[in-house]
Amino acid sequence: CLRARPIAMPDISRLASREAYHTDSYMSITNTTASPPFATGCLGLHERRTACGYRNTAKFVRREAEWLGCVRPIPTVWLEVIGCRLDMLRAAVDLDGEEYDQALEASGVPEYFVIRLFGGMCSRRSLAGARTLAEAEDAIRRFQEGHPRLGCALHWPGLRMIRYERGVAVEEDRFRPRMAFTAEGVVFNAPPEGVGLTGFR
Repeated sequence: CLRARPIAMPDISRLASREAYHTDSYMSITNTTASPPFATGCLGLHERRTACGYRNTAKFVRREAEWLGCVRPIPTVWLEVIGCRLDMLRAAVDLDGEEYDQALEASGVPEYFVIRLFGGMCSRRSLAGARTLAEAEDAIRRFQEGHPRLGCALHWPGLRMIRYERGVAVEEDRFRPRMAFTAEGVVFNAPPEGVGLTGFR
């Protein structure tokens, strides 16, 4: 989303940081320290690619990076190749969920609310003085009374997003870590499609 000026929301806490996620940590550790014969240190790139049924090396390298980043359904065969245990992976996701709940509880009120000016152009307005969600929503309501065509949002990066139209909350997204098994493999949740830095679709 292009913006009138950069959106610089404050970090809620380290718990909202992608670096703090146990899931990412476990995936990275197993990728480098798995037990033979499936450790990537024991299996080279081409052996891993072949074990996963890929012929194109460049495509496999891209996919492996996406699997490690938990941004694409992860084939169970690749988890076996890197020695990743599904029970440990589920436990890591559960820990992420617990830390998410703690971060959400301590999140407070953002310093700014985001304004969608048009198309992909967004701006922000200070919420200085707003100590509660009710006070922040009142500030948004007053702003939208004078600008009824502009959508607004409160955004807690990595945690939560509330969108407002004409002073009323119309949609809320929460980004609690989750894991599911599908025909494509293991899937981790992500923000709704189209939601970027500002949370606008």
